[in-house]
Amino acid sequence: MAGIIEAFIQSYGVLGFFVAVVIEEIIVPLPSSMIMLAGGFFLISATSLNQAIPEILFKLTIPGTIGVTLGSLFFYFLSFYGRESIVKKIGPKFGFSYNESEKLKRFFHESRWDEFAVFLLRALPIFPGVAVSVIAGLIKMPLLSFFITGFFGSAIRVFIMGFLGWQAKEAYAILALKFENISNLIFIGFIFSVILVYVIIKKGLKQE
Repeated sequence: MAGIIEAFIQSYGVLGFFVAVVIEEIIVPLPSSMIMLAGGFFLISATSLNQAIPEILFKLTIPGTIGVTLGSLFFYFLSFYGRESIVKKIGPKFGFSYNESEKLKRFFHESRWDEFAVFLLRALPIFPGVAVSVIAGLIKMPLLSFFITGFFGSAIRVFIMGFLGWQAKEAYAILALKFENISNLIFIGFIFSVILVYVIIKKGLKQE
């Protein structure tokens, strides 16, 4: 997989990087850290920090952020429009009704935590972007809010990863593997946290 990503970015440059980022947001198994770090290694030719920053901005951050944002819409719309059927089919198995899901949705919208969470999780290089898109769709976060907060959060993420790829040079693949391992652990921890928050909020909803 790493060899294919490397060859694609080397062959098509910035365009290849953009396409790879879009596809990664849609096809879950593709490692996002590998793509972004590879972009930093192969596309940034600067030898100093002053030269590298504008290169990272124009060759990676701008096209990468646009790519991530566009690609994230796939799972966002999938969970947004499929939310009702998903909750009604799966919810009862976990003791969660559709009415409770509606109250949970209103809780996130009224508290504005949805926008902050999307921005923060998109900015973190170690958190899976697909999970952010799915969650935002399930709580029916407004499209404009999802688009804007996701865009700026992704810009930070792409810049950081591009910079690290440039700094790591040939060792970028090893760094990418470490990022993926950490990302998997973070995601598992996140799932447990969501379950805990779900139990706490559900108790509160029953009391209303």
